[in-house]
Amino acid sequence: MWRSWEAQKDELRSFLHRRLADAPATEDVLHEVFLKAALQGGQFCQIEHPRAWFFQVARNVVADRHRRGRVFEPVPDDLPALSQETSPVEALAQCLPQALATLAQEDRDALEHCEIAG
Repeated sequence: MWRSWEAQKDELRSFLHRRLADAPATEDVLHEVFLKAALQGGQFCQIEHPRAWFFQVARNVVADRHRRGRVFEPVPDDLPALSQETSPVEALAQCLPQALATLAQEDRDALEHCEIAG
């Protein structure tokens, strides 16, 4: 395992840095990939393409980090509830004035004149 790791770690580091653009995060993921390989123990020797294995594990770890790092905004309390009789278009029409109010005046005017008034 050690030889495979030494042969791939610099290329893996570059690969990870291009995806993460953060040196500490790159090193964290690189260490995580190494630990996953080390935990394979003797089974690592059975892996037919160790380079491909390292890169697949690295992609998976990056994807997991992105999933965990998502920020979810809470639903505002004043959001109108969608009733059974309300169509999605009607619900959007109810939210539109509130959404437009958050825009700059010139942006709001442009949307109102072009998209709403035609």
